[in-house]
Amino acid sequence: MNKNVDLQKQLFEWAETTMSNYVCIASDPNNKADLAFYTQSDLTKLTGCPKLCIIGINPGSCGSFSDQCQNRNWSYLFEDIHSPNHILKGNYCHAEDKPSSWDLHTRWKYWHGLRRYFANSSLLKVLDEDTNILVTNASFFNTPKANKISNELLCKTLPDTLRLIEITSPETIVFLSGKACFGRLSRLSKMGICDFEFKNVVGNVFIGKLNGRTCIGVPHPTYRSNSEINTIASVLPVLISSTYDDFQNNTLRL
Repeated sequence: MNKNVDLQKQLFEWAETTMSNYVCIASDPNNKADLAFYTQSDLTKLTGCPKLCIIGINPGSCGSFSDQCQNRNWSYLFEDIHSPNHILKGNYCHAEDKPSSWDLHTRWKYWHGLRRYFANSSLLKVLDEDTNILVTNASFFNTPKANKISNELLCKTLPDTLRLIEITSPETIVFLSGKACFGRLSRLSKMGICDFEFKNVVGNVFIGKLNGRTCIGVPHPTYRSNSEINTIASVLPVLISSTYDDFQNNTLRL
C-alpha cells in the first residue's frame, strides 16, 4: 500500500477514536468541561512523516463546545457532531467565502516569531510546507490561558496527542511554552500518563525525552526579546541534530 494512503488511513482511524473521546468529555455534564476543541494544521495534507512537529499546551481562546456545534463556521462539526474531519482538518473555522484560520497562519504573530527561531536551521523552509509540518496541542480543549486547563483534562486527552505523534513519527518535535509545558508533562509522567524526563540546556531552552522520542522545549515566540530570540536561534540547529542522550552523556556542544 502507498505510504501516504496508509498514513492517511491511520490518521482517519485516529481521528474517529479521538473525536469520540473529546465529544464524550465535552458532552458529559458531570465533567463540567463544555469547552470548544480543535486542532491546528490540516492533517490531510501530510504526505509522510513530518519533518517538524510543533506542540503547544492547548488552544488559547474562549468558547464552549455547545456553541461550537451550533456555529456554521465549524462546518464539519455543525453537520455531524462526530465527524472525524473536525479533528483532521485542523483550525478550519471560516465564514462563507473567507479563508480559514489555518489558511492565515503564516500571518500569525507567533508564526513570525517561529521564523526567527528557525532562522539558522534547515527547518525554516518547512514552516511553509503543509505537507511536512504538524502543528498541534497536548490537549485540543481551548482555555483563555494555558494554565487554566486542568491536569484532569490533560490526563484524559494527552494520550490522543501521544498516539498522533506515534502515528506520524515526526523527525523533530518542538514544544512551545517549553518550561511550563515540560513541567506539566513531568507531573503527568509521575501519574503514569506518559514517560517523560527533561533537562535545561540554556536560559529557557530545554531538551527532553517523551515516550522515547527526543523533544525540544522553547518559550512561546510571542513577546520575546531580541536577545532571547537570538539565543534560541543559535542553539536550535544543534539541538535539532542531537538527541536527549547526547545531552545526558555530555556529548552535546553548543
